[in-house]
Amino acid sequence: MEHRSSSKLPVIDVSPLLSANTAERARVAAEIGAACRDTGFFYAVGHAIAPATLQALDVASRRFFALPEAEKMQIAMAKGGRAWRGFFPVGGELTSGKPDIKEGLFVTDLIGMGVNGITGDYSRGASGFMIRDGQLAEPVSEITIAGNLRDIFLNMIPADDLEF
Repeated sequence: MEHRSSSKLPVIDVSPLLSANTAERARVAAEIGAACRDTGFFYAVGHAIAPATLQALDVASRRFFALPEAEKMQIAMAKGGRAWRGFFPVGGELTSGKPDIKEGLFVTDLIGMGVNGITGDYSRGASGFMIRDGQLAEPVSEITIAGNLRDIFLNMIPADDLEF
């Protein structure tokens, strides 16, 4: 697989994904596919998440991940039922019998705060370490974590495994 990198994160207006225009949806889907193949990331615009929602998500996430691991394990994935949801610690998932922390980015520091109160666009600087072959690898810095959470909220699917 050829990897082409760009110093500029692609900006994609995803609002046409919610339209009835099939050609526009296909065009945006193709842009997203190209961005994911080309840079691995893209900046999504064209949403309208309320600033209060973004702030509440940020606060709740920080509060949860600051908890002691024993407390987070009260909602372990193993207790999630058919929906396969919940928490597992780094290395707590097995793939072929081996701890799997997947390939990705381990963020150790977030810098600044950027939320557009009108559009809900979110952007922060970050640094940390790449994860390759399930191991922490080279340090990285000057990364931008950016996007808009409207799609996430619009595409949530209610769980069907609640038990009372």
